[in-house]
Amino acid sequence: MSFGAVPRLWRIVLVCSLVLNLLVLGIVVGAAFDHDRPWDRRGRVAGPMGPLVWALPDEDRQAMIQRLQVGPRDRGARRARFEALLSAVRADPFDPEALAQMFAEQRRRGSLELARAESALIEVLTDMTPAERSTFAQSLSDRMRRR
Repeated sequence: MSFGAVPRLWRIVLVCSLVLNLLVLGIVVGAAFDHDRPWDRRGRVAGPMGPLVWALPDEDRQAMIQRLQVGPRDRGARRARFEALLSAVRADPFDPEALAQMFAEQRRRGSLELARAESALIEVLTDMTPAERSTFAQSLSDRMRRR
């Protein structure tokens, strides 16, 4: 029996089944080769210190991520700042100085967040034994080499 002899409805079902199977296979293969990506459950890298944070043992990494999470109040403030930035970009007449001030404030906030992350990492590393720090350093070295 040739494929052309199969009723049209069954051909459509077979093609859809094939597409679904290939999609699932692609997801499985992609996950198998992508297991070492440094993403948290929200799908983002842990900021500029990502390689350092992701080289930590699982328990320490989860503690760092928890410590650095932003709360709902912070998210609301970030959203408000983003909306203000959009308003400044859309403004007519455009005020480049207002936008420059917003960017300067964003840099300042980013510096504060980075300092907070650095302090948290220093605390974690201080609590480690020399052997644990050596393992961390090797893990970090391996991750950077793979990049």
